[in-house]
Amino acid sequence: DSVMSLGSSIARSPMLAIKVEGVVDEASDRVALAGVISPAYALTGALDEIPVLGALLSGGRGEGILAMTFQVNGTLDDPNFSVNPLSILTPGFLRRVFGGSAEAPADGFLNQLGPTE
Repeated sequence: DSVMSLGSSIARSPMLAIKVEGVVDEASDRVALAGVISPAYALTGALDEIPVLGALLSGGRGEGILAMTFQVNGTLDDPNFSVNPLSILTPGFLRRVFGGSAEAPADGFLNQLGPTE
């Protein structure tokens, strides 16, 4: 009841797109999210509509050609943010290989984060 699971959620506008997956657990006050942030999405996301080429270059809907991977882990009051700025230089299909993926954590992941404070 207190766990919100996000699966391939996308928010986009012409200026910015964010694709995120993960878990927010309000009961234990923990968060584990991973995703991709794409600036200037109107320009970099235009290839999303091209069937094969779009998926290879942009990494899929909501990512765009120029995008950075990020992660948010820790407590809701003091989360740890990490961004891989070098992932903006890689095409979408390689972004997942070298920069991690935007996949939701496995079951029990929040228990592996350690005790809450």
